[in-house]
Amino acid sequence: MELRHLVTFKTIVEKDGFKRAADHLGYAQSSVTTHIKELERELGKPLFDRLGKKVVLTQYGHHFLPYAAKIIDLYSQALNTNDEPIGNLIIGISESLTIDRVPPILIEYKKLYPKVNLSLKSIDNYDVTTYLQNGDIDLALILEKDDLSIPELFTENLKREKMVLIRPNDVEDSSTVLYT
Repeated sequence: MELRHLVTFKTIVEKDGFKRAADHLGYAQSSVTTHIKELERELGKPLFDRLGKKVVLTQYGHHFLPYAAKIIDLYSQALNTNDEPIGNLIIGISESLTIDRVPPILIEYKKLYPKVNLSLKSIDNYDVTTYLQNGDIDLALILEKDDLSIPELFTENLKREKMVLIRPNDVEDSSTVLYT
């Protein structure tokens, strides 16, 4: 499967026709037709129904289009030789961190790496291993417990914080015990 055939296919869909795609790509219309015939032969299924001068995607063409687009995008990313991160990053995060601590960090990250699409997913600390192993998230930011040890995952402590209990002076409840 040739990349130029996929580019031609995608361009025909975007430009709504063989002639417009040929003009856009700088090809003769016969070359565009040849690309599609070769691609259809390789796939074993037609991509377009030809209705006079109008072409419409077949059901298989609709199914195949996102795959062709993804292959083209992956090729473009592979050619990107600079070290700037690009792509999607899904961060699993406990809700308590999203309110105050994390937004400034995410804003700074987005300024440094604008080509990264950040997504946040609210997670429960107890399910972090499952989320990571299933590929639902790429990394997790959670509040650590002292006994947190997950051998199959890399963990790094970012910051230690103490928890404080605050109550009015005029209320005394000796039954309250707080473990930290």
